[in-house]
Amino acid sequence: MARPDRSASPARGTLRWIVAAGALVYAVAALGSGLDRIAGREIMAESAVPAIFRSEADVARARLAVSRQDGEAAVDAGQDAVRKQPFYGVGAGMLASGYLLSGDTARADAAFRVSAAGGWREPATQLYWAQQTIDLGEYDLAAARIDAILRAHPILPQADELRAELEASPEGREALAARLAEQPVWLLPYLTLGAETPDATAAARTDVLERLANRSGPLGCEKIDMTATALVKRSLWDEAEAVWLAHCPDGAHLARKIDGGFAGRAKSPFAWQLVPSGDVSVSEDGDVLRVANRGRIARVFATRLVRFAAGKASVEITSDGAGGTLAASLDCGAPARPSFGRQDAIPVPDCAVQTLSLWARPGTQFTVKSVKAVSTGS
Repeated sequence: MARPDRSASPARGTLRWIVAAGALVYAVAALGSGLDRIAGREIMAESAVPAIFRSEADVARARLAVSRQDGEAAVDAGQDAVRKQPFYGVGAGMLASGYLLSGDTARADAAFRVSAAGGWREPATQLYWAQQTIDLGEYDLAAARIDAILRAHPILPQADELRAELEASPEGREALAARLAEQPVWLLPYLTLGAETPDATAAARTDVLERLANRSGPLGCEKIDMTATALVKRSLWDEAEAVWLAHCPDGAHLARKIDGGFAGRAKSPFAWQLVPSGDVSVSEDGDVLRVANRGRIARVFATRLVRFAAGKASVEITSDGAGGTLAASLDCGAPARPSFGRQDAIPVPDCAVQTLSLWARPGTQFTVKSVKAVSTGS
């Protein structure tokens, strides 16, 4: 394999990672700052502070400089830390980060080697060598180094950035899946898609989770529900269905069709959601729903997310209620009262994911036995 151009790698990914690492241990920076203030007030206090803590104060200054992307200040503080504790790998890591920010990649590489020899305690050093191993195609080793950081900081705000380059390739996604198969403490945060997570990242994560299921088996419906739900809400239905079927095979039918009763209604983005209220009572009784609307207006008592092609849909509700007791609506999330009576077809609204709602007329009581909904085209 041809050796990549090392000079290009910091510009592509490592600098971003190093800046992220500067925020990992801000508490250490606060400690060092406190010691500096003590020494500043009491001249005798400075000599009483052990060298290791003076070094930590310099490391803290370096971290703050790195987080501000001030390479010159980071080099200055890193050099002070290395002079006081030459075998302390963290100081060398901060010095290396300063060199990298200053564009001196040769000195940065040398300092990161010194930091690595000090025991891999510095996150910036882990990230630097993770980038180098990705450049060399050694994805398993890169994933191991990122895993080490995330085990110590599972809810790190920059976690998505750290995993991005691994998620960008099939080999990297496989390496991440191998780490997730060990059930690390950052598994739950990985399953959580925040509002700020880009759709491309969400789609890549789906592939990682499918690979995880192939490696170590399903996580289960409950664990994967929030991931699948978040994907559906983003209109990433294919990804939601794929990750749901991979980790909740017992609930596969929920994602594929609407045809039957309500038995085994698992918590799922594809399952019926009951909507009781002050006027409406709705409860499960085996495979059926028992519904009563004691109010004076029609109410929704159950909803379900669906994805129908443009055109019309047919909804058949089997119940023991009299004709005109129930009705269905199909909308983009804000149910509008349907017409009670014969519903031959319902127009499909123009949205990627629709909401199918079941309604009860006022002053009615009945049992719903099954619902069948299918797209009928134009």
